Amino acid sequence: MKIFLLLSFAFLINSCASKDGVYWCGDHPCINKAEKEAYFKKTMIVDFRKIKNNNKEDQSKLDKILKEAKNNEKKRISNEKTLKKQTKLPIIIKGIMTNLNIAIYMTIIALFKP
Repeated sequence: MKIFLLLSFAFLINSCASKDGVYWCGDHPCINKAEKEAYFKKTMIVDFRKIKNNNKEDQSKLDKILKEAKNNEKKRISNEKTLKKQTKLPIIIKGIMTNLNIAIYMTIIALFKP
């Protein structure tokens, strides 16, 4: 009887826990726990909303939007890296050109020495 009571109590505790929900940070769902905690520290308010299982199309749209945002972020980072490489290239070329100009200048001076 004790085992049955303990099992039923454990089942009751487990079934009362809500796991199908999302925390909301203002007007959008929180991406991760760190964002949720940061928003809570800022405003002292975090909403919890249940996920509706019948709106699978809305969830798929949200997934598409999140994937698109991640891809855009990756593209932006790669563009920044290529721009940094392109800005370093003229500096190197200018350095080579100045060394080349110095070498030419030194040969011209050497030719006109008496």
